[in-house]
Amino acid sequence: RGCLGSAWGGPPRELFGSVAAVAPRQRRAHGGCGPAVSMKRVEGGLANALQQEGNDWRYTLVCTPFVDPICCCVGCVCPCILAYRQRREMLNITKERYVCCAGICLCCTKPWEDQQPVMCVESCSCCCPYAATWATCLESCLCPHAATLGNRYMMQTRFNVRNDRCDNNLLSVAACCNLLADCWGACASAESGAQLKHLTDCLHVVLCSCMLVQQQLQLSDIMRQTTANGYEGPKQKVMEELPPKQRSMAQSGIRSPSQPIHRAELEVVCPPETGSGDKVHIETPHGGRCVEVPSGAQPGDRFKVDLLTLTSSLA
Repeated sequence: RGCLGSAWGGPPRELFGSVAAVAPRQRRAHGGCGPAVSMKRVEGGLANALQQEGNDWRYTLVCTPFVDPICCCVGCVCPCILAYRQRREMLNITKERYVCCAGICLCCTKPWEDQQPVMCVESCSCCCPYAATWATCLESCLCPHAATLGNRYMMQTRFNVRNDRCDNNLLSVAACCNLLADCWGACASAESGAQLKHLTDCLHVVLCSCMLVQQQLQLSDIMRQTTANGYEGPKQKVMEELPPKQRSMAQSGIRSPSQPIHRAELEVVCPPETGSGDKVHIETPHGGRCVEVPSGAQPGDRFKVDLLTLTSSLA
């Protein structure tokens, strides 16, 4: 169990409010592996701006288990699947670069280039060059609760979704239960405190799965709207209330409809003893890449490689 949480590890404190500093002794008691972090939630002026110009959640947390019970079970058993899927879909819509925990973790604000290769070996038959995809997968698997909160913050601020009073009450109850378990463990017997902590962990897992389902249902509506009308970004008041780092991230994803997308291409000569469908290793400005020889190419033929998508076509 880690201080940032795992699929079943420890109370996901970052999911239900700002994380305060935890004494080293307490971190060792809960299996903590590092310093506590501070994380943002939609509150204060940002919450007021969304209250004025934002939209409601399609379903409340209470309704989500009945709307999509299968997805809710998946969120309980393996939340990393939904957390990963939601982040990649939102990044695909907003065109922002990946940042750990969507930038809500103050100690992780470096953006990852989606074209940055992780590994590319000349002899490999399967090449996965995108570091952002690997990082998203690791975040979702190792810190699913932080990833869930990051998805929620990103969804509310990029797509103008206001806080729900019922949801806030449920999260407040969960936070109070967690605090009560800590106090009970400190004042009463350690055994009874540990049992109460297990109960609060179960409550947190259920709430986390409901949040994932709520966000997935909301994202389905968002994808339909953006497909028809395009992505417009946060409202002006919401943008003004965002922290500087979040504002920069949101602005980087907004592109004018008239602004063209520049694609860089590289011309490659098909190596000897290589044919259609074979993998070849090429050197690009971003490092080594593995690409597939296009259909119909013969040794000595020239073909073009799109450096953004790594797709190839005959020249």
